[in-house]
Amino acid sequence: MKKILSYIVVLVSLVYSGTSPFSSVRAVYSEDNNVPIEEIIDLTVCLEREPVVGNPSDKDSRENYERIIKIWADGIYELSNGANFLGHIRIFSGGHFLTGCDVDWKKYNVHPSANVGAFNHGGTLNYSDYGGYIENDEEDRRSNPYEAAGTLLHESMHYIYGLYDEYGNVELNPLEIGVLLSVDSPDGWIRIEKGDLTLNKFRLMMDAYQVGTLVKFQNLGGRIPNGFKDGMYSNNDEEVNISNYNIIEKIDASLLKDGVYRVKIKDVQDVDSGVYPWGMSKPRNASSTPNTVSWHSGAFISKNKCQKEPQWQWWNFSTKYNVRKDSPQGMEYRQDDGTVLSGWDVVVRNPELDFGKGIDKRWPRYWFKSLIAKAPSEKDVFSTTTFLNYNPTTTWWPESDATWRESDECSDLTNVNIPFMKAELSGRNEAEYSNITRKHLQIEWLDKTKMEIAVVVDASGSMLNYNKINQAKLAAKFVAGGFLSESADYDASNIRVSVYSFNSAKQTVFPPTWNPSLQNIYMML
Repeated sequence: MKKILSYIVVLVSLVYSGTSPFSSVRAVYSEDNNVPIEEIIDLTVCLEREPVVGNPSDKDSRENYERIIKIWADGIYELSNGANFLGHIRIFSGGHFLTGCDVDWKKYNVHPSANVGAFNHGGTLNYSDYGGYIENDEEDRRSNPYEAAGTLLHESMHYIYGLYDEYGNVELNPLEIGVLLSVDSPDGWIRIEKGDLTLNKFRLMMDAYQVGTLVKFQNLGGRIPNGFKDGMYSNNDEEVNISNYNIIEKIDASLLKDGVYRVKIKDVQDVDSGVYPWGMSKPRNASSTPNTVSWHSGAFISKNKCQKEPQWQWWNFSTKYNVRKDSPQGMEYRQDDGTVLSGWDVVVRNPELDFGKGIDKRWPRYWFKSLIAKAPSEKDVFSTTTFLNYNPTTTWWPESDATWRESDECSDLTNVNIPFMKAELSGRNEAEYSNITRKHLQIEWLDKTKMEIAVVVDASGSMLNYNKINQAKLAAKFVAGGFLSESADYDASNIRVSVYSFNSAKQTVFPPTWNPSLQNIYMML
């Protein structure tokens, strides 16, 4: 048994990340290894609503929000295979500090989203109580704490770990990515030009369109060409009817080096040119990765009458076993030889090795080194009863059908063994596992709390070397302005900020000031 030495709690030893000055990663080490065995993530939440106190049955109560955060903590433990934990969660309620937190939690009409890898370089995780503009039960995301926590966990996959979605499709939308689609001839050949895409990105996207690929056409304000099927779903968005889709019969990649790719659609003739704009994509399911937090949070608790317990396997990173190359994750994260990197492949490796369209090497994701020893291996096999349309013979989910189909018939349940999978919490009750998953969790409500921020900058002569003084100024701006806004009507009456420098003696750069001006601080620095 390895002996845990201690937490790193001194100021200079903490690793700071996130949007807030309070955001950090604390590490626990073994006595014989410099790699952390646990990492605790401290975050801040800016909650627009001011929850009531002392009424747990009220959906607007603090207890209800705390319940969601506790399950979120369970999820962080699950997806990290027990390496990562939510730690000190500071909540500023009532609309205070909405510019300075990791999580910007509004009341209404926010589509959950997050800046990829932003925990390491600024940005936010965005969420709201209601999906729409009004308070109704159907739009209240807090009604199912597991669904709410699952959404926060999915966005944490972006925000904290720097990974991309593994649902959706490879969509050729001229309005969004600038590709150009046209019909070369009446026999069904479609000409695709790269437009604004880089050639490398275009090659990756065209690799998704091969002989036999199902495709649908989308009216984007114009008209799709006559003769093509529009790919409408049958019954619901969770089941693909193959007969509703077009099939690629031939491809012509002879001009790919020039940014041109041609595909021939099977069994179509006398196709006209359509009316711009129109687009083409694969079925949503074909590029989705089942059993991964990068897919979607909603699969965690199925609405199916047969579902008896949480499906913890959905709250895990993808592996080389189930990652799909056509997903956004597969598009963005690849090795130099083109090999697709799964969620686990990415989080265990040095961020300096990352590359891709949306990955800026100046702002790398945070490297949680505690995950290295926790990655699943070939010996890890998870047995489950699932609704997945899984083929045990091929050990794959066929691209030509739904990868995540669910049914209202209990007879459709299937027993499968999923390799490279650890579901840490499966089969365990909450009373048992919460003592582990939430052992570092501390929820603190700081609404209307007075806050003082003091920043001290080293201004000695050595700071002129290697541009260190400018880096120190940037850090000072980040900390001093972490809870301030440039907005003229922003209320910072409960905030006092001071900035000092030191060389042979202390100098006051910005004197202690209540309700400070962000611009004045920046000017003085």
